[in-house]
Amino acid sequence: MNELKHEGWRWVLGMMATYGLRNHEVFIADLSEFPVVIVPDTNKTKQERFVYPLYPEWAEVWQLENRKLPDFQQFEKLSNSQRGTKVSGEFYDRKIPFKPYDLRHCYARRCFEFSLPPDLAAGLMGHSIQVHIRTYRAWIDKATYRRVYEALINRDNRPLPPGSP
Repeated sequence: MNELKHEGWRWVLGMMATYGLRNHEVFIADLSEFPVVIVPDTNKTKQERFVYPLYPEWAEVWQLENRKLPDFQQFEKLSNSQRGTKVSGEFYDRKIPFKPYDLRHCYARRCFEFSLPPDLAAGLMGHSIQVHIRTYRAWIDKATYRRVYEALINRDNRPLPPGSP
């Protein structure tokens, strides 16, 4: 992330990676309850939601509580779609080796890795459980399933089989 010279674009990338925000949501995010981010009802789904950082360390080390937006001319007049396109264009222009939505997909995968129930993960991301499962299962590979399984099976407080002492 430090390869990005412009601090506004570093902040955008950090917010998207830490909170799994849509391209346009990063610009309307309410930081008043930081490290929890509130996405107001002016987003795509028209519903307010709270988003928690799965790695709070990122929010801290990248100082995401200090909003640093890139300079856009007449930013307030842009639609959500235009803001999203602007973010995608900047990633492309700056030769960032992934697309902005890849950060959102990775947040969804981390929700699975952290064993968050799919309905909770969907709520954090602002969509239905059906959309969550249909869209983000493709981002969970065999190795990730294996890691999650191993962690669940090897935890100290897992249920024991029937008839065990």
